[in-house]
Amino acid sequence: MKSIYGKYIKIGISAWAGCFIVLLLSYVVVLAPQEKLKARTESQFAEARRTAQAAKEAAREENKIKLKEQAANLDKRLQEFIIEEADTANLTFDIDRISNAIKLDSSSINTMGSQGIVEIENCEYLFAKQISVDFASSFNQFAAFLNALERNRPVIFVDTFAITRAREDNSNHSVSMKLAVLVGKDAKAGGVDG
Repeated sequence: MKSIYGKYIKIGISAWAGCFIVLLLSYVVVLAPQEKLKARTESQFAEARRTAQAAKEAAREENKIKLKEQAANLDKRLQEFIIEEADTANLTFDIDRISNAIKLDSSSINTMGSQGIVEIENCEYLFAKQISVDFASSFNQFAAFLNALERNRPVIFVDTFAITRAREDNSNHSVSMKLAVLVGKDAKAGGVDG
């Protein structure tokens, strides 16, 4: 009698174990990928909903006005850093005016020609133009010159500089600088849409 019950118990356990294994395999093969697909679809739907909401917000008239104001403010701030290609000829005069105002001795300004043009990586509408400036000055005059360049609009960046100390105590130090300005490419030459 005991062996018959043991046999039935073993058959029952085997049947239940087989059903559990089939159920586990069906979950792994069928349901788990479906849950991943569902989660991915829900995240895409949430992103599309956020994009649609942002587009709806942008379509409102007051938001259009705000966005135009923000774009105008950003454009105005950008113009503080960029000079148009047609205006680069006046740049040497601006630097000369600054050096004369500070009374730098024997200043010379060289635009460096085509060697002074540096293309900016991944930037279609801008390039950097370098200008070489050499002069003699005291340290205070040099600092005043740097401050004046910093306050100038468009901004003139100091790329490199070297100071050679004067051999005599009362004479001025020799300064050699390479300045850079950001230049907006001409609409006709650079292919800017506009």
